[in-house]
Amino acid sequence: QRPIVPEKTLTFYDLGSGDGEAVLAAASVGWKAVGIEMNPTLFLIASMRRLLFSSPAIRQRSSFVLGNMWKQDLKDADAVMIFGVKPIIPQISRKVSMECKPGTFFMSYRFRIPIHNDDTVMTNCDKQHIIHADMVYDKEEMRIYSLIKKQES
Repeated sequence: QRPIVPEKTLTFYDLGSGDGEAVLAAASVGWKAVGIEMNPTLFLIASMRRLLFSSPAIRQRSSFVLGNMWKQDLKDADAVMIFGVKPIIPQISRKVSMECKPGTFFMSYRFRIPIHNDDTVMTNCDKQHIIHADMVYDKEEMRIYSLIKKQES
């Protein structure tokens, strides 16, 4: 079965993109994909994978930025992925909930994100770090949330 092609190009951000695997995969299915990585070695590996081993179409749709993910504006994101470490989950949750529009997918590998929706309130979290979202996927170590509303500053 063929995937449904959206009417507009969707934008994917990987915050802490490592070797670039997720960015290149997103670009291979038609997303505009941007990886933000602060480790120069991982940035170089991802950039070389993109330049040497990816098709021209994937190279056109993907990019890597050597920089600070906290400075990346996410307002045009349709999906944001984080392979974070537990201490930064509250801060990244706040960034995503304040900058991303409702309907944005927030993907977290390994760690659960504290969420609030009509059914659930996760406990033991500072209220300002809880995102308003529904969990739409939870298998193995990958979780995908769909933002319900933007958090006020």
